[in-house]
Amino acid sequence: MKNKQDKGSKKLTAFRLSTNIIPQKEIKLQSKQFPKENDFITSSKMGKLILGNKISEGGEGIIYSIKDFPAIVCKIYHSEKLTNLRKEKIELMISKTITHEGICWPIDIIINKYNEFVGYIMPAANGKTMQTSMFIKPQLLRNFPNFNRKDLLNIAISFLKKMEFLHSMNIIVGDINALNILVEPDGKIWFVDTDSYQIENFPCPVGTVNFTAPEIQGRDYADFLRTKNHELFAIATMVFMILFPGKPPYSQQGGESQSDNIKKMNFPYWCSEKAEVNPPEGSWNFIWSNLTKKVKEHFCMTFKNNQRKEIKEWIRVLEGYAWSIDKGYSSSELFPSGFPIYDPVKVSCGKCGKIHMNSQKFYDKMSKLGKDVLCNNCRREIKLKSLARQSLENKKNMINTNSSKHSYTNAYLKNTNTNYSNNSYNRNTGGNGGIRFKNTNSTSFNSQKRSKKKKISKLGIIFSILLLIFGLYMLSKNIFIACILIIFGLASLKNI
Repeated sequence: MKNKQDKGSKKLTAFRLSTNIIPQKEIKLQSKQFPKENDFITSSKMGKLILGNKISEGGEGIIYSIKDFPAIVCKIYHSEKLTNLRKEKIELMISKTITHEGICWPIDIIINKYNEFVGYIMPAANGKTMQTSMFIKPQLLRNFPNFNRKDLLNIAISFLKKMEFLHSMNIIVGDINALNILVEPDGKIWFVDTDSYQIENFPCPVGTVNFTAPEIQGRDYADFLRTKNHELFAIATMVFMILFPGKPPYSQQGGESQSDNIKKMNFPYWCSEKAEVNPPEGSWNFIWSNLTKKVKEHFCMTFKNNQRKEIKEWIRVLEGYAWSIDKGYSSSELFPSGFPIYDPVKVSCGKCGKIHMNSQKFYDKMSKLGKDVLCNNCRREIKLKSLARQSLENKKNMINTNSSKHSYTNAYLKNTNTNYSNNSYNRNTGGNGGIRFKNTNSTSFNSQKRSKKKKISKLGIIFSILLLIFGLYMLSKNIFIACILIIFGLASLKNI
C-alpha cells in the first residue's frame, strides 16, 4: 500500500530517533473556554469551523464532528489534560503532513475564541473497535458473517503495512492495542488516538501488559522511550490476536499471570518435540495446527526464543499463508473444527450422510475395522450427548445418595424426639435461680426447611434437564445455540 501524499508536497523526512525523554516539566495550560457543540473553533489551515455533534468521549477529551466537513473531526482536550508538552507534541506532529490512508494523524491545532490551544483536527475514522467487533467470538460472527481466515489475514497484513510506514518515519506507536484500531464491515482498518504515539523525545505514556515486551514489563511507560525492537514484540502479539481472534499468545490453561508468562516466555503452543504444550481450551489448538509452518516458526521465534522478526518478514509469511489458502492447502475456516488433513479424501458421514473431507489413511483404517467415519458436526453432537447423559447419571446418583442420607437422618430425629415430652421452649426459674430448657420447635422448622430445599432442588433439576433436552434437539438445527443450552444445562446441574 503506497503512501498517499498531497500532490506537489516534498518528500517526507523521518522524525529523529531519540534516546532520552524530553527534560521539560509538564505545566497545565489555562483556558477560558472549552468549545462544545455549535461553538466556533479556528484552524490556521482551514479557518473558522463549527463543532457538530459529540461523537465519543474518553479519558483525554471529547471527539466532535465538524459541520460541513464530514471527512474530519475535532478532539477537544479535558481541562486537566491540557498541558504545554501536549501542545508542543501536536505541533511537532503536524510539522510533517502525513496523509497515509487509514491513519488519523493530526492535521492542525485548533484554538478557541480567546486564541487558546484546546485541541486538534484529524481525519474522520469509520467502523467499530477491533476489541468489541472482532475479539469476542459471537460479535465477530455477527459483525462479519461472511468472514473467513483469508479476511483475517488481509486485516493483519493491512495492520503490518501501516506499522511499516510508521516505523519508516521513526514513529513508535507504543500503545498498540485493539481499542485503538477501528474495523469497517469490509475489513478496512483505521489507526486512532495517534496523539499518544512516541515522537522523538516525547514518550508514549500508556500501554498494556499483553503488548509489552518481556524486558520492559513492569516499567512506567512515561519514564522511558521504547525502541522499534520493543514494538516488534507488540506487532507480533497483534498479528497473533487477529489470527486467534482476541486470544493473547501467552494465554493458557493454569499458568501464571500474563506478565509472568511473558517474562518467562511460557508460550503454550507446540514449537518442538521437547517443548511443554498447554494451550487454552477451545478451538485455539486447531487454529495453531492449521497455520502454515512458516507462520508457526515466526510465532515460536518471537514468543518462545525472544528472537523478533522484522515487519517485512511478517508480511511475507502472511502473504504466503494467504496463497496457501487460495490453493486449498490450508483451511479457510475462521475457527477450524479439527486438525489439518494432509491426505484429503471426500467421504460420506456414516450418520448424517454429509460429504466431508477426511484423511485417506484414517478412512482406510476405519473401513478395515468396519466402523463408520463421521463428520465433525456429528462427532461433536455425539460428544455433547455423551456429556449430557453422563452429567444426568451423576446427578441421579447424587439424588439417590442424598435421599438415603435424609431417610437415615429423619429416622434418627424421630427416635430422638420421643425422649422429649414437650415441643415447646420453657424457661423456669427455680428456688436456686436456675434456668431449665426443654426441646423447641427447631426440629419441625428444620424439617420444613429441608422439604422446601428439596422441592427447589427438584425444580432446578427439572429446569436443567429441559435445557439439556432442548439443547440436544437444537444440535441438528443450530450447533452454536445448542452448545450454549447444553453448557448452561450442565452448569445448572453442577450448582444444584
